[in-house]
Amino acid sequence: MFVRQHPSVGMVLALVAVLGMASAAAGKRCGDDVDGADVPCGCGDEVVANTVLTDDPVTQATCPYDGLLIRVADPGASLVLDLAGQTLRGKGKGVGLRVLNGGPGGVRIVSRGGTAALEGFDDGIVGRGRDGVALVEDLTIRGSGRDGLRVTGRDFVVRRVAVEGAHRDGFALGGTGFEILDTRATDCGRFGYLVMGDSGVVGGPGSGNIADRSGMAGFNLMGLGHTLADCAARGGRKNGVMLQASQLDVRGCEARDNAGDGITGMGSRLHLADNHAVDNGGDGVLLRGPGLMDAGGNRGAGNRGASRERDAVQCAIGGAPCAL
Repeated sequence: MFVRQHPSVGMVLALVAVLGMASAAAGKRCGDDVDGADVPCGCGDEVVANTVLTDDPVTQATCPYDGLLIRVADPGASLVLDLAGQTLRGKGKGVGLRVLNGGPGGVRIVSRGGTAALEGFDDGIVGRGRDGVALVEDLTIRGSGRDGLRVTGRDFVVRRVAVEGAHRDGFALGGTGFEILDTRATDCGRFGYLVMGDSGVVGGPGSGNIADRSGMAGFNLMGLGHTLADCAARGGRKNGVMLQASQLDVRGCEARDNAGDGITGMGSRLHLADNHAVDNGGDGVLLRGPGLMDAGGNRGAGNRGASRERDAVQCAIGGAPCAL
């Protein structure tokens, strides 16, 4: 005799099964000192203590979702994660390193055994807030379905990091007082560098940043009081450098061979020196707004003005040709 099961019973059993699978799949706490024990890290685990990756399971597998989560166990201590030249691989979902709490000032993500890599995650690294990320250095992030590195916070540093083939943005940074030095974004679908917030240092003498073949712009700066120095935006499908901010110091940047404009946008109280726009499809250097200061050395050459009903503007700041 067939007995019809009440729909509510079936739903309850299905829910129990799902919760059971979710519980079984939940990551464990891992690190070099978890209650006095060295616990190797696997895909989806939470790093809770200072850790150096060696042959941990996460370095041998392709992770179905997150690579590692970072949540410091001791609220009084910051955490250091040393990737030690290892590669973490994903299946197109989740985050390579998802920072939930890095401790006071944030986690320091380093690689002291050569450059490490994060490959094939939806996002490479995500961290937010004062206790999110303090430092990321010596790392390559490849093939992100969305962003390579997305971090907001205070006084964090990104150094010697490369992002290759992010479908949206290479570096999406916000907050205050942060620095990004000696990095490269290649073949990103939207922006190589999307910078918001205030008082960020984006490059410096001998430690500039490079954006090659970006979809919309190599650099897109918004906010207040940033410094953009020694940047290069090359071969983009639209613009090289876009500025939409106030009190910027922009110096020593080059935009070359972009299909759109070289260095463009508007703002107030921008200080510009020694910036070059060469062989771009649209205008060269064309910036508008009140209180712009041309400090000299800005120039444009070979810009073609494509799709314009006028000749290309080679270099104009605040409505005036660039100073010689």
